[in-house]
Amino acid sequence: MFQAHFFLIHSAPVFFNKDKILFKNAPEPNGRIESKGKYVKMKDIKDIMIQHKGATLRSWLYYDLVIFTKQNKKVLIKTYNVLHEQDFMTYKRDYIDPFINKEQFKI
Repeated sequence: MFQAHFFLIHSAPVFFNKDKILFKNAPEPNGRIESKGKYVKMKDIKDIMIQHKGATLRSWLYYDLVIFTKQNKKVLIKTYNVLHEQDFMTYKRDYIDPFINKEQFKI
């Protein structure tokens, strides 16, 4: 019973948020990914993935979008399990990877 209430309370932002936007992306070399006041520039992103992050009950129930920066920081964006990993991976491949992996392809 507690778990059902916890799940409902923490899922409420998905259902009652008027704009229903998890994050915005400006796919350009000087672009950035932003969500609710937090943002990371594309040139500062080392890697980005969806995973469980943390040791709380919320982190066991929900996946987060985790952005690893070149300054060794982590930026978490809550997805509330609305964004599936396979859908995100195609989006990442098409719109994010061309701008964050430039130095990996240099010879």
